[in-house]
Amino acid sequence: MKDLIASLIRRYSQKGVLVDKNILLLLLVGSVNQERITKFNRTQQFIPEDYELLLAFIEKFKKLVTTPNILTEVNSLANQLG
Repeated sequence: MKDLIASLIRRYSQKGVLVDKNILLLLLVGSVNQERITKFNRTQQFIPEDYELLLAFIEKFKKLVTTPNILTEVNSLANQLG
């Protein structure tokens, strides 16, 4: 399984990785304050170590890709941070 994952990362590292709303929200909250990850109701299923793992994963890709709909949802959810 690890070989398959490594192969996929090599194959798509130049093209980028699609980031959905939950992962993008984790990235946003963690980049501001990792302690808020477990306190914010939309990211409390994650722990700061998940954020660190996410950073290690996405750094393997040249670009992050998302959609306007995902950005709209993340904006709405991020506004609940206060």
